[in-house]
Amino acid sequence: MVKEEFTMRTELVSDEDGRHTYEVSRIWDESKRKGLVLELYPTLSLGRTGELDLSSMHLLNHSMELGWGGVRVINLYSAVYDNGKPSVSQLSYDDENMAYIEDVLESSDIEDYDIVIATGNTLSNHAVTTEIRSDIFAMLLEKGLERQVFRITVEGLDTDKMPCVHPLYVGLHYGKERWRLEPFDLRQELSAVRDTKDGKKGRDEYPSKTVEDKVGEALYDQLPDKKDEVVLTKTKGRKKKGTGKAAKKGCEEQDG
Repeated sequence: MVKEEFTMRTELVSDEDGRHTYEVSRIWDESKRKGLVLELYPTLSLGRTGELDLSSMHLLNHSMELGWGGVRVINLYSAVYDNGKPSVSQLSYDDENMAYIEDVLESSDIEDYDIVIATGNTLSNHAVTTEIRSDIFAMLLEKGLERQVFRITVEGLDTDKMPCVHPLYVGLHYGKERWRLEPFDLRQELSAVRDTKDGKKGRDEYPSKTVEDKVGEALYDQLPDKKDEVVLTKTKGRKKKGTGKAAKKGCEEQDG
């Protein structure tokens, strides 16, 4: 008889009132590389640190084949809503969240992370989402992190048409396949995002919604707990260092 023990440390970083979640991290092996995954918006808030959303479930299920001993998830937007899926009019450019992301990218151990762009592709022509992506991509270049930036891929997935594919989509369509990372062409994608932002066509592969996106959304809408895709809009801003307060809540989870 063999008994295996698995211990995971889970932490959630939020503002004081729990209305914004800036990060959810799950670490189980400090000796390995870890994933820093940029998604779209959070679904967990203070008091729910021990819960597992669908995107994180898929990431954790494939973390061993990605070579990770932990996953940290940050998002383009930080607002959390009771109904789980905000409308366009509810969300805007998030200065505090951008400041938090910049702090994460400046952390002393950032070289230990694979930075994964996984924001999804359904909002590729959306003005505010495009602006935030542009700012984050430029931030990654400015900080010399280009070689650490990847995207998730699997056999049969066309990442040229879906360059920022979301873990939920990959999990729904390729959950049983072996996941791997491939380099994310940060300069090319930044150029395409800026073209879209400036009203140009950008990349030909960026329709407002691809067939794959529509299929993914249809499947997503059938899920009993809708937790991972959204559309958004804008107020302008950039980093305000040291503004606001973030609360961190941690817990340990064990699977025997």
